[in-house]
Amino acid sequence: MPRSLRLAHLSDVHCTFGGVWQPEAWDAGVKLVNALQPDAVLISGDFTDWGLRAEWEQVVPRLADLRAQTITCLGNHDARREGWRIYEEMLGRDRYYATKVKGVDFIVLDSSQPDLDDGEVGREQRGWMRDRLREAEFPVVVLHHHLVPIPNTGREMNICRDSGGVLKILSEWRVPLVLGGHRHMPWAWELNETVIAHAGTFSSNKRQMPHSFNLGTISEERVRIELVKFYVDGRSETSLVADACLDERWGGRGREDDMRSVYEGGLRPEGPARGGGEGERDERAQRRAG
Repeated sequence: MPRSLRLAHLSDVHCTFGGVWQPEAWDAGVKLVNALQPDAVLISGDFTDWGLRAEWEQVVPRLADLRAQTITCLGNHDARREGWRIYEEMLGRDRYYATKVKGVDFIVLDSSQPDLDDGEVGREQRGWMRDRLREAEFPVVVLHHHLVPIPNTGREMNICRDSGGVLKILSEWRVPLVLGGHRHMPWAWELNETVIAHAGTFSSNKRQMPHSFNLGTISEERVRIELVKFYVDGRSETSLVADACLDERWGGRGREDDMRSVYEGGLRPEGPARGGGEGERDERAQRRAG
């Protein structure tokens, strides 16, 4: 059967008591997600703000509002005050695990550290990830923290401490897609044939832009990510974030320069990379020599 998966990717719910959590945004976002009829919904961490049982008891029942299969991972806020134990108890899932949806293998990592904002996957999980990649039909790696910096988020902090080791594995296996959250800024990079896409905050006021989620489509030859911004009055805006041809290893025709990305709401301009093409570099060299 041809591979075809429609995925709603949301993150950073931050359910708590007070102004950070905005339940009206959750309700508006869930209504829009359900209307799009995805095959699965991924929530890439920070369900809660403090990891408290009272927060988990408020947010977990709301997951039933989503009409598609849910895939979840822990965020740094969820791991506070041993909230990771409540995550395992109430969601019935391990901190890291693998699951398959319509031929796509989701390899879910736990990059959280109890009571720390910094992320780390660790040697044990990296070894486990390698084993899962050997078995995968089509892998998508999920973790909360960012592996590479995300623009427009202020001073760089809380990056995954062993990001180099994780990126090395992703590159070795040519993993086509990595999904995360954490910085509340939707963004997509391509690194060594891997699309790394982060979702913004779905329902908190910890943001510099509208509430949002990503809508991904994985087909036989392409990975396509769209950004969906939404408002509590029912309005929404959709724009392209990434559109990449898959590597031959995963059934595509090869990437070459086929990646397109959205920056500040517009497609990355076409043309030579910064520094110019070969002809321009030769011309500059001749001017310096003269």
